[in-house]
Amino acid sequence: MTVKKAQAMLVATVMVTVSLSFLAAGILNDGGNSYQNDSGAVLGAPYSGGSGAEGDPYLISTLADLNALSSAVYGGDSMSDVWFRMTGDISIPALSPPPMASSDPGAGTMVYSGAFLPIGFDSRPFRGVFDGNGFSITDLTDLGYITNVSSQTTYMGLFGYVGAGGVVMNLNMASTCAVTMTVAGPTSDTLKVGAVIGANKGTVDGCINYGSVTVDRTYDGASDPARRECNIGGIAGYNEATGFIENSQNIGAVSLTFDGGAGTLIVAQAGGIAGWNSNGATIYECNNSGAVSSEANASSIVSSIVHNRAGGITGLNFGGIIYDSDNAGNVSASSTVATSPGGAPRAEVFAGGIAGHNANIGSALGTIKNCYNDGSVDGTAAQSGGTNSTCALEVGGISGQNAGIIEDCYSTGAVTAAASNTVYGIGAGGITGVLYDPQALTRNCYNTGSVSAVSTGTNIKWFYGVGGIAGDLFGGGTVANCFNLGDVSMDSVLPAGDLGGVAGTNDGCTVIDCYWFEDADQTINSDPRAGAGIGSGPGGATMFDAAHTLDGAPITVEGVEVSNLLDALNAFVDAHPGLNAWKELGTANDGFPIFLTDYHTLSLGTADNGRIYWSLDGESFARLTYPVGFLPGTTVYLMAAWDEPYEFRSWTGTLSGSENPTSIVMDADAEAGALFEEPASLPASLPITLIAVTIAMLALVLLLLIGGIAARGKR
Repeated sequence: MTVKKAQAMLVATVMVTVSLSFLAAGILNDGGNSYQNDSGAVLGAPYSGGSGAEGDPYLISTLADLNALSSAVYGGDSMSDVWFRMTGDISIPALSPPPMASSDPGAGTMVYSGAFLPIGFDSRPFRGVFDGNGFSITDLTDLGYITNVSSQTTYMGLFGYVGAGGVVMNLNMASTCAVTMTVAGPTSDTLKVGAVIGANKGTVDGCINYGSVTVDRTYDGASDPARRECNIGGIAGYNEATGFIENSQNIGAVSLTFDGGAGTLIVAQAGGIAGWNSNGATIYECNNSGAVSSEANASSIVSSIVHNRAGGITGLNFGGIIYDSDNAGNVSASSTVATSPGGAPRAEVFAGGIAGHNANIGSALGTIKNCYNDGSVDGTAAQSGGTNSTCALEVGGISGQNAGIIEDCYSTGAVTAAASNTVYGIGAGGITGVLYDPQALTRNCYNTGSVSAVSTGTNIKWFYGVGGIAGDLFGGGTVANCFNLGDVSMDSVLPAGDLGGVAGTNDGCTVIDCYWFEDADQTINSDPRAGAGIGSGPGGATMFDAAHTLDGAPITVEGVEVSNLLDALNAFVDAHPGLNAWKELGTANDGFPIFLTDYHTLSLGTADNGRIYWSLDGESFARLTYPVGFLPGTTVYLMAAWDEPYEFRSWTGTLSGSENPTSIVMDADAEAGALFEEPASLPASLPITLIAVTIAMLALVLLLLIGGIAARGKR
């Protein structure tokens, strides 16, 4: 029996087992093409054709084919290295009447099957390759979900969980699809919901969601110390660890409403692409144009903490990487906390055009590079009880809070922070609301949108600030080589804090070579005020006028005398390799500088068991992780380093040969990869063979000596 025949028989056997377990619960929607007869036996092959090989994938032509795949994965077959390909659009109509939730003790799950059971969950992930082939899933408005009872995590999406090595590509979710979950009570502590995937640890490539994603989650009952969490996204709810989402789009609305009840920690994340982008995960060349909103509340009368994050690409970028991605959808995050004499609930609300919160995890810094936002960004925080609750409200054109790296980014959307009875603080910025970490860096960015903070109520103690680039700079980070064209404003109810063309308030951070437009309005309660680069705190920024001339020109930037904004920006870029260069184009940005689009990109190829580093001088090397842009004709030096016991063998990708270090001239986009192999080892029997040969040679020499002595004796 061949391997493929054995695989086919295994899939068929799993189908029988799982189909019999869930037939009564209505988990399999036959779509008119059921594989079960009256006794539940499987009829014929599990799919519409193919063998599952890369060159001969299983063909997914009907809803029954999809159900067969879902049942097999739920039954424990991860489909590792098995290929599937859609051959046409597939409709998944709602079941009538809808099935009830059911349990499967063998799988350790609670299941609401809906019209379709998601493919995989954390204990039984999908690890195959699913090629949508450009076709669409249509009419899916009653998607099921799977709850792992032991982990108290619920997965909802066409694919519930894609494990490491799994791939979903070229798949569309049509506008007739609406992924919707409305659930109350202590069913699960954590939700991971996406149109395509609930949670992803594999690769998503070329997928588009046109439908909506809506979650309404309400807890009730007594206080529970457990974390209560929702992550929802237009593509994936959670992109974790090795997860890679590329070349994908979300067009539908993403909406989360979450009341954590009496929970002590309530976490809500909503994003156009992914709700949470975790450490080691990457989002590359993705676009969102759908509205993204997250409303998270603590309606209890005991102590609660609410973390609410919404972003055009991701709600939380927790040590992950986002690059070459953009948002055009409107983003909003809002929270209301209640309190009592015995409690002090707190809300932290983060909203950003790319990420609600760009965070670090140890030395792994959340990184946002080569991204832009055109959508409006709104954050709202309110306190509905007494005077002892606190709210933090941080809103930015790229990220609400930045504790990582933001570079080569711009925002054109309006940024608004609105508070009611908020006592903790408000920060609003064209790029980031608050810079908050000694490692945090915002550089080579610009903003053209308006930035404002407004408030109502009498319980306002202080706020952070409003700035064209950052509202508040706190904790020792750096803002460098940024400029702002947008208006900044605040109302007079807000005490302390300040506003400025670059930063509202600076509390211990470094501001280097930053610029603000003298004709951009700076107002308090609609009254104009004298412009300032930094509203309050140390440091300064340079003003420029409509002719792009710098105040006090010529000034010195990185040892170079410059008189205009463009030359100042590029003087900084020349001194800091890897940043985008700038140009002026009369038809864009009112003629003010924008990033070059004719640079060439060096990206990382395969480098298993080693690392690749790059340098412009052949001496100071930086690790190559995400694509880096270079001006045409730039010479880039590359060096390979390996993990023991491996050794470098040769370059791959655009490069060839085995010279290490080597160099490449960036006349086109390039990919740098390297082959690392273990050194060849001697056969285990070789030492014995050598000993035997040595003994034999010694014996031969001895015989020759004896023979020679005997011969001399005869003479």
